[in-house]
Amino acid sequence: MTTIVSWLGSLALLLSLGGTAHASALAEPTSATSATSASGAGCDVVHSLTTLGRAQRDLLHRACIEGPREDGSTYAALFRLVSSSGWHAGVVSTILRRHERRSVTAWADGGFHSTPPALVAQERLESVLPKFARGERCPELRNSEDLAEFLDAVGADEEPEELPFTSRFASCVGVPLKAMEGTRLLTIRADGLVDVTVVMGTRDFVHARRFRREEAVQLGGHRFLIVAVPEASPVAVFANHENQELPLAWRGLMGRNSVIWAAPPRRSCLDMSVHMNAGTHLFIDGVRVDGGPPADVCDTPKGGHGPDPTVDRTVAITLDRRGSGVPDHEVAALVCENDRPVVRHLSGVAATAPSEQLRPAGECDTLRLDLSTPDQQRVAVLGVSKLPGCETSPMWATDVQERARHILERDPAHRGERDYANFSAYAEASEALASLETQMGGRSEADSERGADTNALLGSAAQEAWRQGIDTLLSFAVQCTPGEPSGKDQGRWAYSIRATSIHVSDLFARGYYSRDGLDLEDFIDVQSVGFGGVDQQDAALGALLDRIFEVQSPRIVRPPVDTHYRRSQPIRVSRVFEAPEEKDVDLSTPDSIVARFRPIARDRWTWNEVRRGARREVRPRACEELAHRGARSKEAIDAVRETFAEPSNKENTLTLMRSRDRLDISSDPGALVYEGELFPPRPGWYMVVVGDTDEEGVEDAVCVNATAHNLDLWGEMIISGGPLAYAPNGSRALLYLRPRLGATWYLPNHWLGFGFSLGYGRTIYSGTRGDWVDLDVSQQENLQWIRNALLLAPHVEARSRATKLPVELRARLGVAINSGLVDISRVDPALVEFRLGNDEDIVLDLDTDVNLDLGIGVPLGPVMLNIMGVASLSAVDDSLLRSATSVTQDANVYVGFGLGISGGRQ
Repeated sequence: MTTIVSWLGSLALLLSLGGTAHASALAEPTSATSATSASGAGCDVVHSLTTLGRAQRDLLHRACIEGPREDGSTYAALFRLVSSSGWHAGVVSTILRRHERRSVTAWADGGFHSTPPALVAQERLESVLPKFARGERCPELRNSEDLAEFLDAVGADEEPEELPFTSRFASCVGVPLKAMEGTRLLTIRADGLVDVTVVMGTRDFVHARRFRREEAVQLGGHRFLIVAVPEASPVAVFANHENQELPLAWRGLMGRNSVIWAAPPRRSCLDMSVHMNAGTHLFIDGVRVDGGPPADVCDTPKGGHGPDPTVDRTVAITLDRRGSGVPDHEVAALVCENDRPVVRHLSGVAATAPSEQLRPAGECDTLRLDLSTPDQQRVAVLGVSKLPGCETSPMWATDVQERARHILERDPAHRGERDYANFSAYAEASEALASLETQMGGRSEADSERGADTNALLGSAAQEAWRQGIDTLLSFAVQCTPGEPSGKDQGRWAYSIRATSIHVSDLFARGYYSRDGLDLEDFIDVQSVGFGGVDQQDAALGALLDRIFEVQSPRIVRPPVDTHYRRSQPIRVSRVFEAPEEKDVDLSTPDSIVARFRPIARDRWTWNEVRRGARREVRPRACEELAHRGARSKEAIDAVRETFAEPSNKENTLTLMRSRDRLDISSDPGALVYEGELFPPRPGWYMVVVGDTDEEGVEDAVCVNATAHNLDLWGEMIISGGPLAYAPNGSRALLYLRPRLGATWYLPNHWLGFGFSLGYGRTIYSGTRGDWVDLDVSQQENLQWIRNALLLAPHVEARSRATKLPVELRARLGVAINSGLVDISRVDPALVEFRLGNDEDIVLDLDTDVNLDLGIGVPLGPVMLNIMGVASLSAVDDSLLRSATSVTQDANVYVGFGLGISGGRQ
């Protein structure tokens, strides 16, 4: 009978246990299913754990797929997670749920040890807590006022003043005193929680314990979990609520017995609008929120999200006061690259705020992300700074941003590949980007020595830029160097523009978030381009952008505007050569390149242009599109090709050699500058091109205006007389001096001009009257008289302009009004007729001269020295062949020589 009763009792117990097991089996899948739904599909979210290195992420990923191992490597990974400040330890909950594990314990040395005191205490608590709830154990505590006040505070959603679950409670329910040494109790309010995972770590072991809903003890209509944890250990708690998508999280350091969630965490919401490429998986705190199919990142079928997936939804999040133990939220986007999940985006969302800054219930924060791959690379300019020394220079640097935008939007080498992003719009919403402007603009060698701090700053701003959809961040600095205070460079300036760029797209494509020994400095590029004048700023900026974005088409840096045709025109070409794909192959770059140039016909002159001397801004129509050298246009290059296709003009070549100047040497061995000197054959407009020999190979062009002064100011001194003067029957000039000042205005053809001169003529005459020869007075002494004349002469002038000769030939023909005062004080008063009957010693005489001046001009810097030859017929109104009968009959032919100096102005 006893045997039967025992058998029946055992059967009943078995049925009871079986029913309980069955009930647990039913409850567990429900819990697991809900939890799995809440946590997202797959284990790929492990790859977003930037707290860990790649090896540790791979370890946890295998643990998520195959199950956790309790070894030293697992301990190191889990301890790092539970010690971190974020939600990352929550993946342990995912691993336990996937493999139906209640707990995992990993020791630092990878060995096996006796159960730690805190876990011994936990086992005892779990075994007696149901009896305590029923009042079968420690009824004095179960019915105490402390517990009643605690339950009243929890019912009112307030923090209790006293905590009943302490060492006294543990001793009362039978926890061994030794087990409570160095152990504290963590009370978790579990109302509405589907499951709870507690992760704790010490220097010896890491333990994770997952609790199901039914394991919580019910007291006063509330559910509680009481967990024993090592004192002074980091603890993280993650729980899935039956009505919430994102898990609840808490982390802290166990210094004393504590209770969490007695007052429910404050909730807020996140209004999301995220654009992504197909195949991108979006997570918040490890929970997938994009609504995609339940597949791993690299198993997503093609087109799984459609061409342009957009996440537009509102997600409930925790936003509690500071000190509540809530870690910040994290938004992560994963994509598949090379059959491996990598982080496409990572950013944080604050989970705590000062009490006075907490949003009222119902107000949502906004999250706007554009994670799609744009058709064009988006470039933002952080700012422009003038380095010391530029304050007094004529360089104006504040519009560099606008110039860069113009180039990126209009230049054919950039406009199809890049898009200018308005940085100001991003900076207003981003403290990280706004603060980076001055940091990048003022970077120096000392910054690189700051190591982790600099990387942290740049990484934070780069992350923000990536979040805002910016691919490249640029910062410009303008440097100005004055010429030597003495010498030819006095008053001249040399400039350079330095660009610091962060290629954010390259940075994050390489997985910066993985922190696999990646040096952020590898993604910072510093380039600079020098130039010699403010008018070359646009072309220099274009060449700088070519270097930054490795544009291989050559770019001509515009020479100075309207340089005198007798001076060489500097031609500089910036070019980037593509590096070979094989690392062991050296980059081969030529030491010289060939440019071509030819004169281009000036369009038909209008009378207004002729009248104003064809000012320098009047360009040929073929050069109009080439005027803005910063942004080349396709229309301009097409016009250049048409111009060079015309056989009317002779083509010349110009060899450009590689520049070795310090400002032209780049950190990139493929970025070179070639320079040469263009000597125009004569004044006029020239078109210079670089590219292949056929017209289709034109890649860049520039128009050069070799100018000649349209106003020439000159002065000269001519001497003649004696044997150089010819007057067969008149009065022979003993000495003839003629200093003159004049101005000549040249027509737009540059070689023909007209003008006037004002001069002084001094002639000393000596001789006898020709009609006295038959009177036998030939032995009479020579008479002498002097003529002082004012010469006013209009003229026409022609000059050669060819630079093949080092000198210029010029000819000037003019008629002069010769107003003279004749000094006859040395003429005998008895010669009444010869003195024209004048008793006075001064006679006024008006004559007309014809002057032909021939000269050879030798350039001497800004002026020209003229060696003159003169042929002049004076007094054309007097007879050269008849005998002179008075002092005013002074016709002479002068052949003289002299020196002159001339200089022009525009």
